[in-house]
Order: sequence, then C-alpha cells, then structure tokens
Amino acid sequence: MAGAVDSIAQGRLGMETEGEASKGVAVFAKGIAAAAELYTEVIASKDPELMILAEYTYMSEELKHAEAGESGAEASAAAAIQSFDDALLVLKTVENPAVYEGAEQAFPHYGQWRCKGFPRDAFHVACIAHKTRIKNGLSRFGVNRRDRTLAELRIAMLNAAQDGYLEKQKKALEWGGPSR
Repeated sequence: MAGAVDSIAQGRLGMETEGEASKGVAVFAKGIAAAAELYTEVIASKDPELMILAEYTYMSEELKHAEAGESGAEASAAAAIQSFDDALLVLKTVENPAVYEGAEQAFPHYGQWRCKGFPRDAFHVACIAHKTRIKNGLSRFGVNRRDRTLAELRIAMLNAAQDGYLEKQKKALEWGGPSR
C-alpha cells in the first residue's frame, strides 16, 4: 500500500508540473490501480484487522506526503490514525469473550450506542468517522473519476470491515458466560 500511495502522490505532483502532466497521469493511475487491487484483496479476505491495517497504512503514507500548510488535512489524518489504533486494540478485546462481555455491559443498550444491536465501540467509531472523512473529501467539485472510484472502494472496505467485526462481536457475546 505504501508504494501505491507514493505513486499517487508522485503522480499528483507530476500532473502539476509543466511538461510532466502526461507522465504524472500515468504514475497516478498506476498508484490508484495498485491501491484498488490491494483494497479488493483485503475486502475478499473478510478480515477486519487487515482492512483496518490497509487503511491505516494508506492514511499514514498520505500524511507523509502532506504539504506545508495542510494543517486541516494533517489533523484529520492524525485523528484517523489514532482511531485506527483504538480499533486495533478493541479487536484484541473482542477475541476474548469473557472480557468483551464486560465491554458489552459498559455500553448503553439504545440508539447511538449500538450498531445492529452490538456495542458501537472503538472499531465502529473508527469506521464511521473515517467513512465520513472520505465522503467529505468527495463533497466538492473537481474530484477526478479515479480518486472518486478509489474513495468509494475505501468506503466499501470500511463497510466490509464493520460487517466482519459485527460477526466477531456476535461470536464473542454468544459464548454463554456468567451473565448469559
């Protein structure tokens, strides 16, 4: 993923350089295609951890390519990375039914605190917030077709990550422990 993001960034720079636009478009397209291929593979794995790690890597690499003065984008990327750190932590917790039972009891059992009946914990919060972040980037004119397609694939991957995570939550809470 790091190489794909690097190609995307280099392609964008090339597109802005007089006499290099054609080469920049080619490098950009190559990076988008590589990222899309990786996202497609990760979605097929149905592994929520791999999906979060793919987006974590994408955002970390994008942050490395930030230009001076992009403080809003940098803050947003940093927030995404922190939320992915939290999501990765809760992935470890959901693997232990006895421990996750306590987490389940700690979340209110209504509305905004639930996702399809399960705790809307750090994993769901990370996915929901990041989908909003990506959608906000699409809410302006001039987003090219390739960027838009990749963004839509990233959103689909986050949806798949949540679906896979919901399965883990369901498994953890069906264990039949002390309070069940």
